[in-house]
Amino acid sequence: MALARLLIPPDALEQNQINIRGRDALHLAGPLRMRPGQKLHVYASHTGTDYLICLTAVAPDLVQGDIEEETAKPDQLDPQPVVLLQAILHSDMELTVAAATELGVEEIIPVLTGRSLTSATEKRHKQVTRWQKTAADAAATSWRTHIPVILPVMTLEEALKRQSPTSIIACHVHPATRPLTETVPASGAISLVIGPEGGLAPPDVALLEKYGAAFSHLGNRPMRARVAAPLALALVRQVTGGWKEAPEELED
Repeated sequence: MALARLLIPPDALEQNQINIRGRDALHLAGPLRMRPGQKLHVYASHTGTDYLICLTAVAPDLVQGDIEEETAKPDQLDPQPVVLLQAILHSDMELTVAAATELGVEEIIPVLTGRSLTSATEKRHKQVTRWQKTAADAAATSWRTHIPVILPVMTLEEALKRQSPTSIIACHVHPATRPLTETVPASGAISLVIGPEGGLAPPDVALLEKYGAAFSHLGNRPMRARVAAPLALALVRQVTGGWKEAPEELED
């Protein structure tokens, strides 16, 4: 079993000790049942350093550990970062956020499209806060060096205006549709648009045409909306070389 790993804020580091508080401490002391003497990896993105610590105290409100090793690991910047414009899903949005994070997405924009279910502004804010926590957990699970940003909910056009001059690819069956692997550009950032349950509505398609989007498909099998983003991101990473390097060997 690989050692657990957490991303820590700047105030967690105090000289040769790491102090973990809040929900991470509760998770370590509760579900993970960590005990003094056990080891844990923590990563500080503000210094680009990975720390191996030995726990000295474990409680639901505070977990402490002494630093045994530290290794410089700068942020792993993707030469072709991907921004995911994900139409808000009726359900499974958290699963989509987690999978997208583990697959290396740089930023996620929850968008309102013609077939999206709308909700009150206050509820949207709470949803984004929850999705950001989901992304943080997924980033730790996949040993990412930074957490993708979840932007506030916006309309599709507002999101598209932010993407210039990146290459916009919309996963949608269209007269100009080609396989996704044939529409990924050779260089530069990529903005990937995924629709909701029921797909993109005609006004959405017209907007995408206006902003010069390329249209692609994910194969000939119908699939749930929650599957589309992970599959699309995996295909993009295959083209951009994201699968060429093996992950670091994790300690047992």
